[in-house]
Amino acid sequence: MNMALTEYIRSVRLKKAKQLLKSSSLQLEDIAHLVGYDNANYFIRIF
Repeated sequence: MNMALTEYIRSVRLKKAKQLLKSSSLQLEDIAHLVGYDNANYFIRIF
């Protein structure tokens, strides 16, 4: 895969977040929690 485990997990989470943004009317904070981020502000920064 050529990436660290944490990078892989982050990419999977962000991919799922993109899908949720396209297919739902959930708020960013709710999506952050659904994909495993406790801190919505951090999620928004890396997204």
